Amino acid sequence: MKKIHFLFGIHCHQPVGNFEHVFDESFSRCYEPFINMLVKHPKIKCTLHYTGPLLEWIEQHRKRFFEAISMLVARHQVEILSGGFYEPIITVIPPEDAIGQIRMLSEYVEEHFGYSPKGMWLAERVWEPALPDLMHDAGISYSILDDTHFRQAGLPEDEMFGYYVTEHNGKVLRLFPIDKQLRYLIPFRQPQEVIDYLKLLAENDKIQAVTMADDGEKFGVWPGTYDWVYNQGYLERFFTMLEENSEWVVMSTFSEYMESHNPQGKIYLPTSSYEEMMEWALPSPTIVQYEKVLHDLEKNEVLYKEVKPFYRGGFWRNFLAKYEESNLMHKKMLRISKLVHEHTPDNMQAKKELWRGQCNCPYWHGLFGGLYLNYLRNAIYTHLIKAEKIVDHVRHEDVNWVEIDQLDYQATDHKCVLISSSQLNAYVDPSNGGACFEIDYKPSNFNITNGFTRKFEAYHERLKHFLENRGKQGTDGEEPKSIHDIVTVKEEGLDKYLIYDTYSRHNFIDHFLPLNTTMDNFKQLRYNECGNFVGQQYKLKETKTAGITGEVVLERLGSVRMSKKSADIPVKLIKKIGTIDLNRLHVIYTLENRSDQAIELLFGCELNLSYLAAQSGDRYFLNEDGTRQHMDYEGTKSITFNYSLQMINEWDNIKVDVSFPRAVSLWRFPIATVSQSEGGFERTYQQTMIMPLWQIRLEPGTPINDVEVSLCFNPHH
Repeated sequence: MKKIHFLFGIHCHQPVGNFEHVFDESFSRCYEPFINMLVKHPKIKCTLHYTGPLLEWIEQHRKRFFEAISMLVARHQVEILSGGFYEPIITVIPPEDAIGQIRMLSEYVEEHFGYSPKGMWLAERVWEPALPDLMHDAGISYSILDDTHFRQAGLPEDEMFGYYVTEHNGKVLRLFPIDKQLRYLIPFRQPQEVIDYLKLLAENDKIQAVTMADDGEKFGVWPGTYDWVYNQGYLERFFTMLEENSEWVVMSTFSEYMESHNPQGKIYLPTSSYEEMMEWALPSPTIVQYEKVLHDLEKNEVLYKEVKPFYRGGFWRNFLAKYEESNLMHKKMLRISKLVHEHTPDNMQAKKELWRGQCNCPYWHGLFGGLYLNYLRNAIYTHLIKAEKIVDHVRHEDVNWVEIDQLDYQATDHKCVLISSSQLNAYVDPSNGGACFEIDYKPSNFNITNGFTRKFEAYHERLKHFLENRGKQGTDGEEPKSIHDIVTVKEEGLDKYLIYDTYSRHNFIDHFLPLNTTMDNFKQLRYNECGNFVGQQYKLKETKTAGITGEVVLERLGSVRMSKKSADIPVKLIKKIGTIDLNRLHVIYTLENRSDQAIELLFGCELNLSYLAAQSGDRYFLNEDGTRQHMDYEGTKSITFNYSLQMINEWDNIKVDVSFPRAVSLWRFPIATVSQSEGGFERTYQQTMIMPLWQIRLEPGTPINDVEVSLCFNPHH
């Protein structure tokens, strides 16, 4: 029987900021037993990729694991891939950071395992045509991509084997296509099915090698896989069957195969990623249509096979347009990268903090929680603020300071205003209601505005269908479903949380409401917004700094309509956002009725603040009477003249005093999202909406100028 080379690789990763118990459980249930099985089967060759966050954890907690990998390297059973150390999407970070991260991992692998990597794992297989230039300069000669990439370049299915060469600016890179069929067979189907598939491929004289490379977490971390892979002996049977068929199934590393075989040819690939990722990158309503068309195509097997190679989803960078939260993190990362390379180019600690803030997981969302997980977003902000503080120290030493910058921070063709000081950052967007979209307390490396705007996701339709038609999962002993096929819920009643915000949930959002508006109506978005100020363009009047204070003055001449049938009443709003001292941020309003008739209504200043945990005992509201309430407290309260509320975060050592003189009422409720994860559909606490309200009567020509909200930051301890 003709021989076929089986090129087998696994990619193992845990994101920056993941929980300690996740690292520990994943190591015990996946990473360690997999390597133990390789040690037991010396004929099974494998290419390994471990990302920097995981390697750093293993080095600190399970250092002896490195000895096993070094032994496998020494007996030429495995080779190790490089990649961006902290697993960034290489194409969306500055080139100097990308090359720096790749070289950092290559040097780490050589230092700890005695191997100089030739290839690299491309995070989420996100490909752009200029990558060969960058990867070549980082010392990389090959990479591994999905067969989807090659299909979209027009490559026939029976030619998607071995490897191809591509180039950019004359710099050559070798590319191996991953076989999708193997990616779905291993480890979810019986090993014999893999052997049968390999036999089928071996019968084709044109096919010399086939690649399977995918997430290592499939072998023990994904739901149902630990019992299947280890307790029920899948991996033992799989490796044994490969050994029993070694006369015609040749196990090779990628480097070994390249040394003895020529490329299949030259190819130029379009922008791409794996098939599911490109679907997730589409706008959510488009995904619904995409899936419907695909489902209709599947009904005609012949047409489906002909059309499918040309049917593709979106482009990874569109996550930055689909999710404002992703774009805000990304643009902060770009700003900090510029500052680090400009002011601390030789400071490796600053670069490491910056690079940790480039870990891809919280920048997108698909099957896993990703962007929806507030603690992963928090990790990005934490490390970026740490890098920023190193730059601050070089620029300002230990002197207290404040500065204001105006720039197109979000790359939306609108200038934002950035107030920065030795203690705080406050970023304001005049084009979006004059809202404050980021507030950082630097002593604790904490972004207190790390929230989320609730939005429609295509899989919400699947959730609704599932809740109406409950299905059953597999029983013990069955092959586990692919993670893409699992549908379950982590709690009942998720459908009541499917509320979609009509504006960005930032801070200092200006609401004009009828006097009879209730908090419940506001929470459910069943209220009448009388003003046209939320999310609208404000005019930047001036910025000013004096000593350790800085202030931004915004203005909007808008209108208020008390009912659908009433006329618009012009209202001028002046909004001053600034720092007092070093640790106090305030917003002061002036409201002026420009009509000839008085109006009476509620004015609310919406805040959205988060300490990440909804019911943790070390993060809570502290009321004036000394009572405590969890961060997910919901309620309305009539308040006195100078009421203030404390937000305590013992874990991160933060105390924020929120005060609002003259307010008559205070609304609070948690904002939660519903998203899918590897464990099923889940509700995730994102932030708490806090809104003081003033009952105001605006007389013509008589401004009100004593509406104010103040946030004072201090260490808790």
